[in-house]
Amino acid sequence: MAGQIDHGVRIAGRIYGALTPMMQAIDSHAGSSIHSGATRAFNEYHNISRLASRAEGYRRQITNDVRRAVPEIDI
Repeated sequence: MAGQIDHGVRIAGRIYGALTPMMQAIDSHAGSSIHSGATRAFNEYHNISRLASRAEGYRRQITNDVRRAVPEIDI
């Protein structure tokens, strides 16, 4: 499921990248709010994604350590 979310975010990022010049050209306050809000959302997603990857690495390391220390539990 995480892979599907990542794929969706990548597609949304490409769409957003194509629309960015138009949104920057919009002179209204709403245009700049949309642009800055979208930028914050993408940045926050990438921060969360990095944290999730790091947590998965820790989980994998702990599981391997337990596997080596106690092979009879078969995890």
